[in-house]
Amino acid sequence: VKPVPPGIDNWRQWYHAPDNTPVSADKLIKAPYITQWMGRPFHVALPNVTTTAGGRIFFAMGHIANPAREEPWLNPLLARNAYNGTHLWTRKLSENYMVHRSAFIATNDVFYLIDPDDGKGCLALNPETGEELQQIDPKEISGEWKWIAMSHGVLYGLAGGQPDRVETTRIRTSMPHWDWNALSRGYYEKRVPWGFGATLFAYDLEADRLRWVHQEDTPVDSRGMAMGGGKVFFHAPDRRVGCLDDLTGKVLWANDDSHVLKLINQRGHGIPHGNPGFRSS
Repeated sequence: VKPVPPGIDNWRQWYHAPDNTPVSADKLIKAPYITQWMGRPFHVALPNVTTTAGGRIFFAMGHIANPAREEPWLNPLLARNAYNGTHLWTRKLSENYMVHRSAFIATNDVFYLIDPDDGKGCLALNPETGEELQQIDPKEISGEWKWIAMSHGVLYGLAGGQPDRVETTRIRTSMPHWDWNALSRGYYEKRVPWGFGATLFAYDLEADRLRWVHQEDTPVDSRGMAMGGGKVFFHAPDRRVGCLDDLTGKVLWANDDSHVLKLINQRGHGIPHGNPGFRSS
């Protein structure tokens, strides 16, 4: 793989970095923009997530195919050379796997993903070949993993709660465009049924051991997880928002004000005709 030029930024996690803020720090790519390469598939299943690091692109495709042309691309993880589009490897994800979350972390040397078979633990793959290097599944953490992030060589996670199960959906519409009324079940519920757990933890990758575990009394919504400034922020919609020390897992502060929780839990507006949009994000 071509060496990474100075000033280029990686998109290592779902929303760029653990701070859950989708803003790049790239200083190299500037307008006018020119397409460098194009590669199949041109039409893919939704939702999908892209991460990049070390001159590689990792593209996870989801569980909803609208026209039939998208059906061959239900639930794979595809790795490519970022500079010329060369296919590196493909790994099939289970049909129950929700890709639209922070389930992937790309680094120069290792690609991490929440276990694509049973969701319990995390796999470490060779980013060039897809070969499995390690399975991270500490016995102290029970249940399905919902969210992962990495900061300074430490893997942070959210686990527990009910198993997440998405329904692979083949719509086979004759329309030439996406149909917001044909999402899979779960998007239309009052509260999306995916990504909730009550166990937060930190795992030291170099020492290969668990650093700390914090247990909440009610489910934490993985969509609201964020990190920054030595802190881990969480949102348990039925109880409180809070902040943990990322080194110790100690609670630094918590806010259970009902007005604050109501504001955070307010559903978004803007998509016409009551369509839910991708509420998994």
